[in-house]
Amino acid sequence: MTENWDAFKIATDGVPMVDSGTGKALILRVFEFSINQAKLKELQDHKIHIDKQSIFNTHWPQIRQMIWSDGLVASTDIDPRVIIGKTKYRIFLLCEPKFNVMIADKPTNLQTVFKKTRQKQ
Repeated sequence: MTENWDAFKIATDGVPMVDSGTGKALILRVFEFSINQAKLKELQDHKIHIDKQSIFNTHWPQIRQMIWSDGLVASTDIDPRVIIGKTKYRIFLLCEPKFNVMIADKPTNLQTVFKKTRQKQ
């Protein structure tokens, strides 16, 4: 038996992406929760399916309150992400400052963030 393989050459124009550092301030907030194994087993025994949207909806009132107290609101540009692991799950939420709220953090652009990441490796 012979197998046929198709190959494609993929290339870029070699121009690096440069973040000019302009635009509105965005803050990525990450919320981490432990999975209650007993509750999970109980739901599985009753054949109740839990999806990522229902997990987010369960935590949204508390998350909204936490970011509001920090002077932030959820950004409507990018939907929240829920990442589920074996023992924990995380909710990633892109936020922006409320109107007339100053952020104490120093803004950084993508090149600075990636440079720090590469230096740690």
